[in-house]
Amino acid sequence: MKAHVCKQTRDLAPRSHNLARLSELAGLELAPEKIKFLLARNEFNLEGRYPEHLPPVPELDEAKAMMRHIEELLTWLNELL
Repeated sequence: MKAHVCKQTRDLAPRSHNLARLSELAGLELAPEKIKFLLARNEFNLEGRYPEHLPPVPELDEAKAMMRHIEELLTWLNELL
């Protein structure tokens, strides 16, 4: 996502892990459900920096579904570069 921000702005990407905000800065057109998905992943970015705010651990099936969505998004983002 940050590579797309750099490509769009011709500048360094901000120090942010908010994927929805980064997609906006990059000028990516995402469907509302994709933005909602990205916003929901933001809670996992807090875990490393603020371990006292750990999100609930997803069930295995839910985690696998998240990974499939992330892989699809990553493939799409790489194809756009």
